[in-house]
Amino acid sequence: MVVSDRYDLSSVAYQSATAPDPSTADWIATLNAQALRPDLTVVVDVTADCAAARRASRSGHREIYEVDSLQRRLVELYSRAERLVPERLVHVDGMVAAEAVLASVLGQVRPVLEG
Repeated sequence: MVVSDRYDLSSVAYQSATAPDPSTADWIATLNAQALRPDLTVVVDVTADCAAARRASRSGHREIYEVDSLQRRLVELYSRAERLVPERLVHVDGMVAAEAVLASVLGQVRPVLEG
C-alpha cells in the first residue's frame, strides 16, 4: 500500500494551472493518462482563502506554488478534478475540524482497503 500526498492529479492540476494557454489542460491530461492509476484519489476541498490562512499560520518559508492567484486557479481545477483525472475520486470537506476530515478520509479509504 502506498499513500501519497501528490500523484498524477496534482501533476495535471499544477501543469494546467501554470500553462501559458488554458486550453492545453486536455492535452496535459492526455499526456498524464499513461501514469499508473491509484485505487483511490481523495481531494480535500478548502477555499483559497482558508488555504491562505492556513499557510500564513504555519512556520517556514513560502513555497514556489504558494501564490494566491495560482492557488485560486488550483481550487477551481480541483473542484472539477473528475474531468481532469476520471479514475475513482472522492471529495472530502476540508473546512471542518481536522478530526472530521480524518474520519471522512478513513470512511472513503477503508472500503478500498477491505475490497
